[in-house]
Amino acid sequence: MTKPTVFISHSSKDAAYLELLKQKLGARTAGVVNLFLSSDGQSIPFGTNWIHGIESALQAATIMFTAVSPASIGSAWLYFESGYAYSRGVRVIPIGINGAPIESLRPPLSLLQGFNIGSHDGLNNLIAVINQQYQLSFAEDFTETDYRELSSLTGMQRAALGSTLRFVDRIEFEFPDRISGSENDPALQLIESPGETVKEVLKSANIIVSPIDSETLHASGMLVKVTDNAKQGTSRVFLKVDPIVLDRALSVCSALVAALYARRPRHFWFRAFLRREVRALTTDYKVSSRLAAFGIRISEMHGSLFDYENLRFAVDEHHLAPGDQPIFPTKISLPVSIRVVFPLDCDQPVRLDRVLELLERAGIIDDAAI
Repeated sequence: MTKPTVFISHSSKDAAYLELLKQKLGARTAGVVNLFLSSDGQSIPFGTNWIHGIESALQAATIMFTAVSPASIGSAWLYFESGYAYSRGVRVIPIGINGAPIESLRPPLSLLQGFNIGSHDGLNNLIAVINQQYQLSFAEDFTETDYRELSSLTGMQRAALGSTLRFVDRIEFEFPDRISGSENDPALQLIESPGETVKEVLKSANIIVSPIDSETLHASGMLVKVTDNAKQGTSRVFLKVDPIVLDRALSVCSALVAALYARRPRHFWFRAFLRREVRALTTDYKVSSRLAAFGIRISEMHGSLFDYENLRFAVDEHHLAPGDQPIFPTKISLPVSIRVVFPLDCDQPVRLDRVLELLERAGIIDDAAI
């Protein structure tokens, strides 16, 4: 049976707020409804033409929530998208977010009935509409904490997360069987049979998980996979996360490192896999020449890395060797990733968004094709 589609029309500047809202709404509707958000890197499959993806979703939609915000209220595209949906018989409902009241809309959108999200009651109106439209009975249980979490995103946080979501599809951490060492940082070995330890760490972090198969656990915004190679006597742990939960994932990463190895290394790393539509320059000497113009030097740690603020990073292009399989199955070939090496014991935040903005300014990544 085809899932009913709810289309969320919005400005890309509101992507961070609406990504979090979609995540919360999706958890409460148990995946019964397809929530389409063009900026999330999931609603439009990789390799699909962006405009065609939106058109297909509009044709499938029966409800459109038009997100009215300070960033979108003057957008001609918002009016065009809403008008197109209305002309196809889609139920168009304006919703005011980030302090922008729907009363400030111009006709014809101002003629449609909608509501403002100024408290948790406004969030529960979203569920009420879905229940009424599709004859469902999901609990209207958004709380004031949910509303505060959405509202607490500062302008800087929204901008930072928006920048990350514009370029990044997913983030992956790998906890290998062995971490190579150096003269001042000896090699580390992963503990034997790490599966139960991983579950204990997640439980301690108040993360609720459900098994997908014998190796994979699913939590909100995260997949955790533990692989054991009995023949070789080796194990590996992988963590795949939605970019919107990167801060939480970094906290989980720190706890996992402490539990899975005899001691904490000075640095750890993750890979931010770019969206398929993002164009990226990966040739090493060209990347280094463009970064040099911004005063960014090749790291002494490794010739493929660059030093930037409290981080080191590299631009990597991925290829599978014949017979290899990706850790997390995907319908597309592996894309380009930004490998970020960060200090585990540091009070400074891991600002992936600043690395992405630097790479964009240097002409190394470009989302003009999106």
